[in-house]
Amino acid sequence: PSDGAVDEHHVLDVQHQFLRQAAGCLVRAAFSMRGIEFVEARHDVANLASRRVPERLGFTFVGERAATVGAPAETGTDWVWRLDRADWKQTQES
Repeated sequence: PSDGAVDEHHVLDVQHQFLRQAAGCLVRAAFSMRGIEFVEARHDVANLASRRVPERLGFTFVGERAATVGAPAETGTDWVWRLDRADWKQTQES
């Protein structure tokens, strides 16, 4: 907006960018440890914005899993994503 206000979409974009960066740091930390062969990520199926985080980090969708409903907007079903060390390593080399 031109009146100096912050657009809520801009705030959400910044929050999701921060979340992607933080998740990327966690993935790097996990794979820096010996014996970790994959990282798994989950989010409620209703949270489509959270879907973009594992997608952009190279995770592969592997299925659904029942989950505890922790908020009114949650469905009780999580989407599960997985990133294998070998796949992650390839993205780091390119």
